[in-house]
Amino acid sequence: DWSSDVCSSDLTTAGGFAAQLSSHIQPVASFGLMMTLGTLLVLPAMGLIVPGGGLLGPGPVDPRPVPGGGVVARALAWLARWVDQRPGQVWGLLGVLLLATVVGCSRLTVETDFSRNFRPDNPILQSMDFVEANLGGAGAWELNFPAPANLDDAFLERVRDLARQLRELRDPVTDAPALTKVLAYSDGIDLVPRVPFVIPNLAAQSRLLTQFQPEFTNSLYNPGSGRMRLLLRSSERQRSERKLELIDQVETVARQVFPDTAEAQRPVATGLHVDRKSTRLNSSHANISYA
Repeated sequence: DWSSDVCSSDLTTAGGFAAQLSSHIQPVASFGLMMTLGTLLVLPAMGLIVPGGGLLGPGPVDPRPVPGGGVVARALAWLARWVDQRPGQVWGLLGVLLLATVVGCSRLTVETDFSRNFRPDNPILQSMDFVEANLGGAGAWELNFPAPANLDDAFLERVRDLARQLRELRDPVTDAPALTKVLAYSDGIDLVPRVPFVIPNLAAQSRLLTQFQPEFTNSLYNPGSGRMRLLLRSSERQRSERKLELIDQVETVARQVFPDTAEAQRPVATGLHVDRKSTRLNSSHANISYA
């Protein structure tokens, strides 16, 4: 009857929303939780409202004819006769649709450019276009890698080399730099020249840098956790395949510069620009505080 149909439809819808609870992205999981609860509340709401609503007014018991109902009934009757009389054509049509579906599914890709959800005249999309064209892109992310508790010149040289290699990455289509911005701890140290007897070593450079920019060191280096990061910026409005390729390139370069790290401590890419696949890989380091 209609009550079982309503219950099954409601439970199916709730199950679809509940699938979002498996997401590692917190806003998606929160949306799935609220929509699941809201959908399940339809059943007790119907139990409280429908009985009383059915007693309101002397309305007719039999439903009235629906406009266009006769056309729909005749169309369904014709379709039923056609399916019954031409089973070969039906199977052939279903086979073509199945083949097209299989081919289409094999060409599906993960879309990570959320700006495609907006119309061209949307203010959000226009603002993103301005950032992409004039401010180096809206894709902000980072490369997180292990660092010793006490920095030395040898390690800082590896960080400097890593930043240089990342800046040399090129986009295969436009031949433009794949990363529009790479900010490393070595960039701040290089701004403080070494002066004999005044700034003789790396420790003195670090102290002077902290005096001029107190937040610079803390935002990039956490000696307690033994981690350091490079801040990266790239274009957000690009195909998901290119994003994944760039993320893999960045991680590959970092692991070549730091090959002697354990598997659990290997360099990883994190940030909003990184897709869900990479987020699962680096979730153990994504919440490290550098402040």
